[in-house]
Amino acid sequence: MIIRKTPWEDRNFGLSTVEVVLEESDSCVSVRDNIQDLSEAFRIVRTPVQRIDLSEMLSELGFYFSEALFRLRADVSRLSLVSRIELENRRLELSTASLGELEIVRDAVLGSLFENDRISLDPSMLSNFSAIRYWNWICDELEQGGEVKLLKSPSRPLGFFVIRTTENQVVHVALSGSFVEGNKASAGLALQHAVICACDERGASSVDSRVSSNNLQALRANLAAGYEIVGCEYTFTYRDTSVR
Repeated sequence: MIIRKTPWEDRNFGLSTVEVVLEESDSCVSVRDNIQDLSEAFRIVRTPVQRIDLSEMLSELGFYFSEALFRLRADVSRLSLVSRIELENRRLELSTASLGELEIVRDAVLGSLFENDRISLDPSMLSNFSAIRYWNWICDELEQGGEVKLLKSPSRPLGFFVIRTTENQVVHVALSGSFVEGNKASAGLALQHAVICACDERGASSVDSRVSSNNLQALRANLAAGYEIVGCEYTFTYRDTSVR
């Protein structure tokens, strides 16, 4: 069991927050004792899908189910050639967003781009903070040396993703989003091909991603681009309205 403070979420929500990651070996007794000792207003618990007993116990403690979170991995060295050909055949271009283009990304993110996010769908007032939460995440990535990459057709931008190489030379893709309303599936697939190409250019042999069950369109795009599901966990949420 891992219990960690989440100061970025404190900032996003203006509340005290905490995240708990449960492991397969955790006992119900120890989990219950630790969960009941938490005092933060907003509590997230991630649990292995195989531990239905933990899920049942969390429900008894007042937590509600928010999503199944799929962990995905793409073999960049194997997929990069196919992804590059896909982009070339569609005459798509990948570039680092300019300051003006960052405004386009900002407007999209603060609009309805991530309307299937678990915070957007949350039954509490926290749903009002979903969009700014994503923009804050992008700003944090930029401050750490990340880049916002834009995928463009000859006529318009199709979507973006945020990429960063960490201090230990691991290529990290924070998030991605499609701007296309009418044909998001095609644009989403192209965007994942672009992610694979960008990771290959940075020397990564593989790239990891996480996709929510609330966004099946994104999951299908990732799988179509060649990602494989390597794991899954359930996310439960508790909101204590009596404390901040």
